[in-house]
Amino acid sequence: MAEKQKKEEVKDQDSRLYELGYHLLPIIMEEELGGEVTALRDLIEKHGGQVVSQEMPKAMALAYPLPKIIASKRKYFDTAFFGWARFEMLPQGAVALKEDLNGYEKILRFIIVKTSPEQPLPPRRMSFLGKGKVSRKERLPQGEKEKALTEEEIEKTIEGLLVQ
Repeated sequence: MAEKQKKEEVKDQDSRLYELGYHLLPIIMEEELGGEVTALRDLIEKHGGQVVSQEMPKAMALAYPLPKIIASKRKYFDTAFFGWARFEMLPQGAVALKEDLNGYEKILRFIIVKTSPEQPLPPRRMSFLGKGKVSRKERLPQGEKEKALTEEEIEKTIEGLLVQ
């Protein structure tokens, strides 16, 4: 039982890879975005984290208006600047970072997720696009029938392709 507890303690001492996704308030001037990103990076480093990669925030429309209390008034925003940062940190630091981000005035909302090193996912097929292949019958104009090729015509076509 004691060995199991020691393994869990050692496991908790290992730094983990996290990703922070955030929406900054749209009332921030675009010239000030770099300073906000630097402030968030400093906050991560303050809690013992090391930023691995990040993307500068970009303006985007939100799917629905989000409320934020500013100066004791509830305001709704339908746009925001979205950015993300990937960083390594101990689990205790991630909890402390979350608490600090909850009080950060210029963030509309954020999420911190534990992630793994980059492993590209296979592309997923969107079901509404269909199978992506068009049958020969669909390509033919309406009313025309598909004619069968003879072996000679097939061989001529193959030779024509090989010569080119």
